Amino acid sequence: MTLAGDVERRAQVARQLDELLSGPLAANGRRATIQQAANFVRNGRPDNARHALWKRIEADYLARQSDVERGGRAALLTAGVPGAGKSSTVDGLGIVDDGWRRLDADEIKAYLIEDLVAAGAVDDVLVVELADGHQVLPAELAGLVHTESTLLLDQIRADCLRRHENVVVEGTLIYEPAAHELLEELRDRDYQSVTIVDVEVSAETAHEQALTRWWSGRTERITTGHGQGGRYTPAAAIDRAFTAGEPYSVCRANAFALFNSDAAHEFNVITLDVEDRITGSRDHRRRENGELIPGARPPTLPFGDTDQPQPAAQPASRSVSAPSRPQPPGTGRPPHQPCGRSL
Repeated sequence: MTLAGDVERRAQVARQLDELLSGPLAANGRRATIQQAANFVRNGRPDNARHALWKRIEADYLARQSDVERGGRAALLTAGVPGAGKSSTVDGLGIVDDGWRRLDADEIKAYLIEDLVAAGAVDDVLVVELADGHQVLPAELAGLVHTESTLLLDQIRADCLRRHENVVVEGTLIYEPAAHELLEELRDRDYQSVTIVDVEVSAETAHEQALTRWWSGRTERITTGHGQGGRYTPAAAIDRAFTAGEPYSVCRANAFALFNSDAAHEFNVITLDVEDRITGSRDHRRRENGELIPGARPPTLPFGDTDQPQPAAQPASRSVSAPSRPQPPGTGRPPHQPCGRSL
């Protein structure tokens, strides 16, 4: 198949997944795990059986990192839309090593999807054939466990903070109130150092990188049979972070608001590093004991293959059928995040 043909086939599969996300795979639909009366009691609290599953998942997830240090009281928070390249940027900073706990709701989703598939609750969806001739893959069920994964990660993070582990909290900062709650939680747990890393790309670039990541994972699963496939990011999940006429996402504004907040002044050190891949520039700011340090030198932030200015694009359609539902900053919780403190 030609490159153009492969791109068109990818777009066709994406349109089909968007249709499913508006129906049987809807994050707030009746089949979402958080909506199952058999799993949860009021206020999103798991019943005894579900709580036991959560404990097993937490134990296995934490055991994957055996060398996490305690007592460091340092945290790194990521900001930026899905598909921006946040994880690779953090890895290139040289701050985080094996002694830091990585907290990522997407990893929790994989456990919950495995349980969902094993229970046979989505057998009818997994046999749906898509435009590439292959069926829906497990990772593409992520919407059904989105809210539950957020709630479970909240619990895991709270346990890690009680132990004063150095943590990397992988999120977007699209939802500002949750970000401030997290910073206050770190303060209340007597954390001393916080680093905020924001990665800014155009909406167009974020769409393409998110699609490429998903399609690569889907192709690998189809080819090798390994893994759950790639997690599909709907266009709306990116578009909601951009407002008309603004080249930057709300993640950037929220990162600056966090750095300038009252809680930020209570840490020994708090830094903000913004990697602007739209213009190819970098911004580094630092406070020590509440005082802004003038002339702070930026760290070396790798651009890799994306070390080129990108066009400042407004939210763009990806030729898929799901409608874009952008949400201005501060007007409420974004779509598909009805509870939990998703970042």
